[in-house]
Amino acid sequence: MNALSLKGLGLLLLALLTSCSDTISSVETQQVANQRNGDNRFENRVFDEVNAYRSSVGKNHVSRHAGLDRMARMHSEYLAKKINAGQIEITSLNHDGFEGRSLAARRAYSISTIGENVAATTQHSPSRVLELWKGSKMHFHTMKDSWVHSGIGSAETAGGVIVVTQIFGVGKTSMHMRDIEENHGNW
Repeated sequence: MNALSLKGLGLLLLALLTSCSDTISSVETQQVANQRNGDNRFENRVFDEVNAYRSSVGKNHVSRHAGLDRMARMHSEYLAKKINAGQIEITSLNHDGFEGRSLAARRAYSISTIGENVAATTQHSPSRVLELWKGSKMHFHTMKDSWVHSGIGSAETAGGVIVVTQIFGVGKTSMHMRDIEENHGNW
């Protein structure tokens, strides 16, 4: 091979490696974005299942609330991190920071009352999440109470456990979004 064809082969190989690297990087970026922002498709399906269930028991549909979505996602991420760190088990989820989320919802969105459901499962099935909530007296009551708004968020642990939080609310909401991230440490 002459020097020109070796140089050309080298440039071709470099282009292919760069191309593979960019593809891997964009896939990794998407995975990180999905972990940070939750899997919205899954969240939408859980939200739809809850509304379908509410209809089946004569309750109104709740409307999706972007601010409550953000709060729910942050709580799910918090719980997923605690599971990853071995600080809690999926059978002992909690509502840490509930009072802070309630206060933030009141201040940012004029929501006077909130309720919250959490679930964790290795089965990535919206029906399974609904089943878990129906099997818990408190979560069941919360799910079918007289709510108007709702937000939902999920996060996945390193071990494949999906954590879902749904926050329900009642009250007049302001249409502008306050920067609730400044209160992140408080809820």
